[in-house]
Amino acid sequence: MTVTLNPLNVDNWEECAELKVGPTQEGMVAPNVWSIAEACVRPESEIFAICHNGEMVGFLMSLEHEGTETVELYRFMIAFEHQQSGYGLTAVQQFIEYQRAKEISPKKLVVKFLIENFSGKKLYEKAGFQDTGELEENKEWRFTEHVYFMDLV
Repeated sequence: MTVTLNPLNVDNWEECAELKVGPTQEGMVAPNVWSIAEACVRPESEIFAICHNGEMVGFLMSLEHEGTETVELYRFMIAFEHQQSGYGLTAVQQFIEYQRAKEISPKKLVVKFLIENFSGKKLYEKAGFQDTGELEENKEWRFTEHVYFMDLV
């Protein structure tokens, strides 16, 4: 299976903005167009199209937390019609290897996800992330997230 993380750019961002999760997953991840806009004003971010054999199947956004040697897998989605195909796990593994290969690689990866996102929990655990035991509450948006991490050293 050939899954790649390709930088988002002027030629592919609109296609990425159109990707959607399934109806029961709406609200578990921000729409891609919102994440793409956010990345334009957050210089600590990187955004990628997840592609399988050249076809765009998902989106990934990361944030580098300055001064902490930590990168957060901030937004992640596989389009509904491409789910249950192994692309998600492969993309997360590609992201981990990408971080390890950086000239100055982070020491830790973090991912946060809604407590009701059971498929995300399973995916991140399978990729090697561990539960910190912390729950983070966002009072403004009224949601609670699991916090998982992975040491890269």
